[in-house]
Amino acid sequence: MATLRNILNRFISYEKSLSRNYLDYSKTVQLDEIQQALEELHLQHRNNQRRLEALLKKHCPG
Repeated sequence: MATLRNILNRFISYEKSLSRNYLDYSKTVQLDEIQQALEELHLQHRNNQRRLEALLKKHCPG
């Protein structure tokens, strides 16, 4: 009976470990996706800023 209990406890521990690892992985993936989206937004912002500066130079010289 003790052996069965040990096996069940190990199984439960293993399942909890898998669950924690999955959550950690899930958070990492989400953070990576957020980081990529922020980088894309930053790039778009810089491009828009350059376009705005070019338009200002063209239409408002001086």
